[in-house]
Amino acid sequence: MCKRCQILGDELPRTRTDFEERTVGREPIEDSEAFITEVSWHYFVNEMTQAEIARMLNVTRLRVNSSFLTI
Repeated sequence: MCKRCQILGDELPRTRTDFEERTVGREPIEDSEAFITEVSWHYFVNEMTQAEIARMLNVTRLRVNSSFLTI
């Protein structure tokens, strides 16, 4: 595991089965006003990074990033 992964606590799935186990049960989530508001609050008020927000909300960093495009 790389140093960044050790610091952030990230562990990439090693096999396709591992990946499927981590993604099963996730429902597609719309970027609702509540989601965008929560992301914005954590980013601007709590001064969290996009990666921290994504990890906390159990979504990808790309999704957090794209929510800013709708503001």
